[in-house]
Amino acid sequence: MSNLKQIGLGLIQYIQDYDELMPLKDVAAGCNGGTGGAAVPGAKSWRTLIQPYTKSTQVFACPSNPLNGTNSPYDQDATVGRIPLSYSVNNNAIYGGTNGSGTDCSYRPTGQSPLHQSQIQESSQFIVIGENAEGNNEITLKRTQAEMATKTKGPFEGHFAGSNYMFADGHVKWLRPMQTVAPGSSPYNNLWIWGTPTTTLPQPDIYNNSNSLAAANTWYNTQLRYARDAWE
Repeated sequence: MSNLKQIGLGLIQYIQDYDELMPLKDVAAGCNGGTGGAAVPGAKSWRTLIQPYTKSTQVFACPSNPLNGTNSPYDQDATVGRIPLSYSVNNNAIYGGTNGSGTDCSYRPTGQSPLHQSQIQESSQFIVIGENAEGNNEITLKRTQAEMATKTKGPFEGHFAGSNYMFADGHVKWLRPMQTVAPGSSPYNNLWIWGTPTTTLPQPDIYNNSNSLAAANTWYNTQLRYARDAWE
């Protein structure tokens, strides 16, 4: 939990220096190769971008996470070096990037800028960073039940069948998977999506591409139930 608090402070300092914009998920030198392969030298993810503020690469290694000794192929900046893969982002908060040819290589909606801090309606209710069970820049929720059951896909839930999450206001909280979203459209309780509590989302839900809160919440419940069943 202390690692995530340090990462959160680093992220907030980055946002203050960059006109209140979130960093991109991947930038420059091919991102993730631009094709799903290993990144080329010089590639950077959000981890490398905020590392000057965290002053350390080891804060990105959770002692309990099996990936704490795995270096990110997405972070090969010559100055910063390789960074452990224990933590990943909510793809609805930190997304996008450009590869060497300047085209999108991620899930960012075409032409959409990085998320601005002022767009987040309830910063204390919006997950930005969490723990990762596979080697991705984002917490991958689009997984089958069989994939989740391996405990090497999707979110890491190895802390007593729960996980630590850092929110947009910088606070860190332990939650079980099913505590991050409620079924239906009322009450509004989807910690993965920012915006106003209406039946139409203010931006596309990048994970699910749904503009209905009821549909999105049902979808998240299914995916998170797979994660819950794997770890409990």
